[in-house]
Amino acid sequence: MVPIVCWRHWSLLIFCHFGESTKSETRTLCMLLLDSLEEANPRQLEPDIRKFVLDIYKAEGRLESKDPIYQIPLLMPKVPQQRNGEECGSFVLYFINLFMESAPEDFSTQHFPYFMKDNWFTPEGLKNFCEKIESLTEKSDVDELL
Repeated sequence: MVPIVCWRHWSLLIFCHFGESTKSETRTLCMLLLDSLEEANPRQLEPDIRKFVLDIYKAEGRLESKDPIYQIPLLMPKVPQQRNGEECGSFVLYFINLFMESAPEDFSTQHFPYFMKDNWFTPEGLKNFCEKIESLTEKSDVDELL
């Protein structure tokens, strides 16, 4: 998972099954870009994301050609949208938490959005998550550290 900040806006890039064979039917190599502000046009990040992946592959000595990088699907599931200009960080933390807690280990892009349907990302889930984070910061003296 890679949190991305661009133009003071946070989104989340998730690399799925990058250690797997590209021929696996149950563990499809793909990238998910979760963005709570569709009007920011997250698709414009794609060239930089692919360059980042290319750099990773080169550093690991896994690449002889750019072509495989451009064949990796970059999927953008529908996610709840923020209501103001300050919520994107909370959304990214929520997406990370949700993905770590309940994403299935095996999935493929064949039935996208698969588990990432409207009922997976819910406004109520986000609200509960933010309240939980707030209660944790109230219990600790995080404000004193800032």
